[in-house]
Amino acid sequence: MNQTMKPIIAKLVDETIIISNPKDIGRLHSKSKIGIKKGNLLYLDLLETIFLLEEKKIRVFDENREYTFKELFKKAAQKIHNFETQYIVYRNLRCRGCQISITRNDYQIFSLNRDHLYLISAFSENDIVTISQMKKLCEQTKEKQADTWIAVVDEEGDITYYELASIDPKGQINKAINSLSKVEGILIDNSVILFNQENIMKLHEKEFYGKPFEEGLQLSLIEALYLLGQRILTLTTVEGIEITKNFFQEFLKKHHPDILMRFPVYQDLKNRGLIVKTGFKFGTHFRAYTNLPEKTHAEYLIHVIKPDIKTTWAEISRGIRLSHAVRKIFLFAFKNLEGISYIKLTRIRP
Repeated sequence: MNQTMKPIIAKLVDETIIISNPKDIGRLHSKSKIGIKKGNLLYLDLLETIFLLEEKKIRVFDENREYTFKELFKKAAQKIHNFETQYIVYRNLRCRGCQISITRNDYQIFSLNRDHLYLISAFSENDIVTISQMKKLCEQTKEKQADTWIAVVDEEGDITYYELASIDPKGQINKAINSLSKVEGILIDNSVILFNQENIMKLHEKEFYGKPFEEGLQLSLIEALYLLGQRILTLTTVEGIEITKNFFQEFLKKHHPDILMRFPVYQDLKNRGLIVKTGFKFGTHFRAYTNLPEKTHAEYLIHVIKPDIKTTWAEISRGIRLSHAVRKIFLFAFKNLEGISYIKLTRIRP
């Protein structure tokens, strides 16, 4: 809109901002996609109104007087939950040239229709969120054949944008487990050691299990649990006493319960043809390769979380930022009634 044009006159009627002049309706709605047109009138959301006030493109009156920017801002803050965060995002996207609409559907506040529909949710960095809520957002956008953007406003008013999506990670590793010969391991403290045997290096060569050392192969506890379940590994104590899968699970339940929480995801990733290794140095539970490490880098960083555990965007941001820096895809993995689900979060620039 031209800055030299006179401000549009709007009326505040029962908490609603209304514009009746046809030329003004054309300027706002037809050209800038602001407001909702009903009959010969245009209805503005408070977010839209305050943005136009700040841009000095509108003046708002009731029957008695004109309203200031401060007065309407305070009125909106009282009426709309999380208003300041929503307004910062709305203003930012409008100033970027985005013609966004206000939807207010659960957490999805805005919609942007370019060549494709995007539904946008606005959060403060300190807002509490669960993975279940994120999955619900993904399901809603999928129904509408749209994509989900998350806009997170920090304490200084800066915004970070993420794309949120459900994903089905898949790898290229065939079920080589069926061709592996049985091996024997010894449980020592927090790992399983396989000393020199004819077949142990095939575990490492075919599916990158363990870490080789001069005398054999060291498996992680989660790798050992998986291979026990596949009947590839037999396990004993240092004294030579056999350890069954059930006994090993009880041992983990007592000493390493977090491994049992992560194991269903590990098992699912293996079934999807991925190579799975610890993600400790990246601050996540797993890193995953779609092919052998000599052919590719780890594509995914995966953090296992319970679907209803509450967290903040500030905590989520740390994992996403690191994965972005090392050019990997950050996934949340969680178990639900449908099995294992994966949520992808990617930092974007609108």
